[in-house]
Amino acid sequence: ADVNDASSMPPSHTDAAEVQRIVAEYRRREATLPGSRYALTELTPLFFYQQRCRAIIRALARHRMLPLRDKTILDVGCGGGQALVDFESWGARRENLAGIDLMEDSVRRAVEHRHSSDSTLVR
Repeated sequence: ADVNDASSMPPSHTDAAEVQRIVAEYRRREATLPGSRYALTELTPLFFYQQRCRAIIRALARHRMLPLRDKTILDVGCGGGQALVDFESWGARRENLAGIDLMEDSVRRAVEHRHSSDSTLVR
């Protein structure tokens, strides 16, 4: 195996510690930040969401990735799955969408958000 190829190496103690640190930070944020922080019914999160959507669509067009119908899309850090819903609304087929997240609660919310097991969501 190539010693410079990280994908062929087993996860290190440092990697596991970093995952634990990230999970702890997400839990801290969930416990201390208001639940409405990212609600699209609030103007600031709605503004950032719309900006993100426009930026993604522009990038997809610029890189000639449209239409999305036959593209396979993986959302790394999918959270509640909103981006997967967005990709579907922009023409991606549900069976070509997948999401992955460190937080089991996020994956559960994403599955509920999708109302279907057609998309692949894993932790």
